[in-house]
Amino acid sequence: MEDFTLSEAKPFEDQLTDLEREITKEVEGITVRTPRPTVFTKPVPLPTTEPVRESIETVLEQRQSVHGDFHQDARISQALKHVIREGMNWPNLSPEAREALDNIMTKVSRVLAGDHRHPGHWDDVIGYATLVLRTLS
Repeated sequence: MEDFTLSEAKPFEDQLTDLEREITKEVEGITVRTPRPTVFTKPVPLPTTEPVRESIETVLEQRQSVHGDFHQDARISQALKHVIREGMNWPNLSPEAREALDNIMTKVSRVLAGDHRHPGHWDDVIGYATLVLRTLS
């Protein structure tokens, strides 16, 4: 699906559905066209077989050995994210900087709740900081 301006759409307007007309809007000279919503005819069942459950449990056990207890990690992560949002510059940050800080706080919480010697945590912190640095130049 290609984006187009409303003026370009006029000749093709008869091909648009009512829903597409509703979700196509012109904002400050820029046309924003959201994709059609996905409609499922029947719900997709969740895996319930024993082998799948066992593999999920194995993955969770492996993650816990690196990331720590999920509940402790979540509490630390949410507390850190609350603190950074209290900073006076939070409203001035770009979406990329905010997302990087959120992800860095997640990595810091994993260092505090899990294996602090796991290089992946520290590599990820460097990676997110690097992504923000690239947006500043």
